Amino acid sequence: HADVTLDGAEVDTIYIAPIKGKITIKAGTHIGTINVDYGTLSTYATAANLDKIVIEDGAIVDTIVYNGTSYTVAEWNTYVNSL
Repeated sequence: HADVTLDGAEVDTIYIAPIKGKITIKAGTHIGTINVDYGTLSTYATAANLDKIVIEDGAIVDTIVYNGTSYTVAEWNTYVNSL
């Protein structure tokens, strides 16, 4: 339920299950993969919940994997905005 902020970190992979708090990835942070996995909990996979992953300009995220599909940050933002 807590908010998490990554600031200036170098992280290979983070795993996100149903999101209750906000996750902020600040400029200067590099994440190899964000793995968002809701499994069968599709009721949580809404724009309101997925919007809780905030990737600030200047942060580098190589890949976002959502339930088995890989996205760039731009593709992810387009997907979430389409929900």
